[in-house]
Amino acid sequence: MLYSFDTSSMSDEAFLKMYEACDKSRKLKIDRLKKEPDKKLSVAAGMLARRGIAQYFGISPKEVAFRCSKTGKPYADGLDIHFSLSHSGTMAVCAISDRPVGIDIEKVRNVNMRVAQKMFTPKEQYYIFSDKKKIQRRFFEIWTKKEAYVKKMGTGISDFLSFDVVGDKSVYLVKEKKYVVAVAVTE
Repeated sequence: MLYSFDTSSMSDEAFLKMYEACDKSRKLKIDRLKKEPDKKLSVAAGMLARRGIAQYFGISPKEVAFRCSKTGKPYADGLDIHFSLSHSGTMAVCAISDRPVGIDIEKVRNVNMRVAQKMFTPKEQYYIFSDKKKIQRRFFEIWTKKEAYVKKMGTGISDFLSFDVVGDKSVYLVKEKKYVVAVAVTE
């Protein structure tokens, strides 16, 4: 299941209502954030996970408790479910599955392409640079696919060079005008 929330029209009242429904750890995370847009994205992502998992199990969102693994990956305490969160721009997204899952969203924007040269395999770089009109979008296609994959695996971006996602059919892309979303699910 995939969920999304656009925070661009979130009122202060809606933010406070969602914030009050958060557990202690999510509130602490939100409180550490400096910028209001980041706080809205964090509260929205947490709300998507809490409500989505509650809906999946037919329980109250208040019954969903989150913890973090040793690697920092969040999980729903006592529930046999996998989920992943991401946010960018004004969008928060959540993927929920009965199998390991990872999701990433990125707002398409200009990026220093030296990042691609450091983080992506030669095959991925060829894909990005082979069409000059689509360089930025293709960069984010590769970035989100890799990020979703490492989130599914529970590793980090330090592993980016150890695998290639060009043509990888286990990571799905959803393209919008301003955003690219990738979802990786264990088959």
